[in-house]
Amino acid sequence: MSHDNPVRKQLRDLQRLESVLFSKEGRPDLFLSKDSLIHELDVIRKELDEEMDILEQFKIFSKFISDIGCGHTQLHPNRKVYKAWLGEYESVPIDYFLLGRKLVTNELEEKEKEVFIETHPHLENSPLLITGTEIVSINDHSIDRIMRRAGEYLSSDEDHISFKYYQARHFFEFYRYISQLESEKGRDSIKITYISHNDTLDVNLALGRAPVNTMNKRIYKDQNTRIENESDMGQFKVIRNKYGYFRFKSFAASSGRTYHEFLVNAFRELKDKDIQKLVIDLRGNTGGVMQYELISYFTGPEVRLGSYVVSKPHKTTSAKGISKFNSMYFRHIVLSKKQEQEIRDGKFDEGDVHAPNLDTNLMYNGQVVVITDEGTFSSAAILASHLKTLANAKIVGRTAGGSFYGGNSGTLLVKLPNSKFTLLVNPNTFKSQLEPVSDPTAIKIPDKILNPEYKLPHKLDAYYFKEATRLFN
Repeated sequence: MSHDNPVRKQLRDLQRLESVLFSKEGRPDLFLSKDSLIHELDVIRKELDEEMDILEQFKIFSKFISDIGCGHTQLHPNRKVYKAWLGEYESVPIDYFLLGRKLVTNELEEKEKEVFIETHPHLENSPLLITGTEIVSINDHSIDRIMRRAGEYLSSDEDHISFKYYQARHFFEFYRYISQLESEKGRDSIKITYISHNDTLDVNLALGRAPVNTMNKRIYKDQNTRIENESDMGQFKVIRNKYGYFRFKSFAASSGRTYHEFLVNAFRELKDKDIQKLVIDLRGNTGGVMQYELISYFTGPEVRLGSYVVSKPHKTTSAKGISKFNSMYFRHIVLSKKQEQEIRDGKFDEGDVHAPNLDTNLMYNGQVVVITDEGTFSSAAILASHLKTLANAKIVGRTAGGSFYGGNSGTLLVKLPNSKFTLLVNPNTFKSQLEPVSDPTAIKIPDKILNPEYKLPHKLDAYYFKEATRLFN
């Protein structure tokens, strides 16, 4: 075979994936045994011994990464993958996205709306062309059934479906397409079943070009919102002089002196106003810094909170293929050196973490309700776990996307040499104080499950807060 042989290139991608996974993933066998991992890699190696198009390659690699069962460890589609999908011209001509567990429509951009109406003139005033109409099935497959198949290509902790919903929320149509059975492809039209004014209606839409401009605008808006959220360390207020309310959209910036002062001021206000009912809203919070300081206001100091270990510390010899010119790689080096120093000083203690010291006069002893959803992940999910198990908190909303027990984290970027897929590997391993159980997802089920209809963001916030307060005694 020549050096440019397509099969050899595919196998080079697999070799890079395998070497990086075992050299840099904290615990690749956290949810799937090492023997199972090796067996799957052997199967993939045989599959890749034939030339495949970019979509087929993506499906093989992403399914393997999904099987690892770690939501932080992901394989992302790139432009070549999206271009190949869009080039099939078998997309639904309307736009939609996942809102929690529901699939709802998004209003088309004007030019794409005009194109749609040219093809479907009888649907000019259809509810499918406005934002918020719920779609309940596609070709008689429920959204849950479609997501179960699409979930084979999406990563999550413990292989739970919740975080897969969150990851697919703006890319549902892509994952619907790649997870179709071969017998379902090549059709000219698709059946959409939706709800309008409490009636369930069916309509057939001609498949073709995806509304790319509308999709891109929606995705771009979401990306900007997430960037803004990552600079927001959190918000706190007292409502009606009765309820305390924390809103944490991200924990990326929730550390350091300014954050410490924010927490002190918040808990001092709770104390001064004798607030005994506290709501902590973690919807859409995919994590960041572990919230050991925050939980200490509920537990007091020195309580064991779990462990955090750099399982695969930085070594120059194991850094091949990893992107090095970014803050994540630099943080990996810093954490590795810090752990090495703690080990030398005899202070590491297997990475065990205890609640830090605080002004115990500011500890909170009232009732707590935590709001979670599919996007509550990583350090946010561990905080929810701590609040439930150490502060007797109740949970409202939907099942958190992240594990309440532990996982791998620390995100390093790897680009596969042939396909250029971006692989995320995670050298750190974190755990809560909980002992492993046979069903680690049961603990995450909310005391009250909420699946609201489409609402504007401020109305949705008010809805969740009101429902949370109903759980107080």
